[in-house]
Amino acid sequence: MSLFFAQIDPETRIVSLLYASDTPFPTSGGQFVEISESDYRTIQSWPGAQIAKDGTVQRYVPLKTLEGQKAELALILSQKKAAGVYFQPHEVSASLLFPSDDANYSNYVREAQVVSLGGWSDGTHWSLPDGSTVPLSGADVVALFKKVSAYRAACQNQAASLGEALKSNLKTDLTAGWPDNK
Repeated sequence: MSLFFAQIDPETRIVSLLYASDTPFPTSGGQFVEISESDYRTIQSWPGAQIAKDGTVQRYVPLKTLEGQKAELALILSQKKAAGVYFQPHEVSASLLFPSDDANYSNYVREAQVVSLGGWSDGTHWSLPDGSTVPLSGADVVALFKKVSAYRAACQNQAASLGEALKSNLKTDLTAGWPDNK
């Protein structure tokens, strides 16, 4: 019959080594604790598992830091701003997903300026990421720019709100409250 042991850090209780043997293993000093075969198998599939003082095995969840949460928020903001915006040009019967990442946003700004200067020809085809094209009027270009701009501003405002909330609660749900892109 095999016996199962785990080496743990006395402070964090994080498992650093598992040991199975047919002979008893010295557990004095508190760094090695005897565990069940079931716990042994669980810990094998949970790198960085912890053994609580009551003997239960838990997944290790690192403490959240303000810097770490801000980095996570920045990543989410970037993803949200690039999610695209649904917009229905006047010559199309359904909304289409237009990209809203930084490069495409710059393109919308530029083309809206072209419209304002009278350089846009109505019916000019706009290329979409899937390779298809859609005809846009000058009014469509300006409306698309305004919609993408409003969506990206709403994303920035939500990120700012979440950033403020993080200052008092590191467990703030960073996935909540983002604007709809429709």
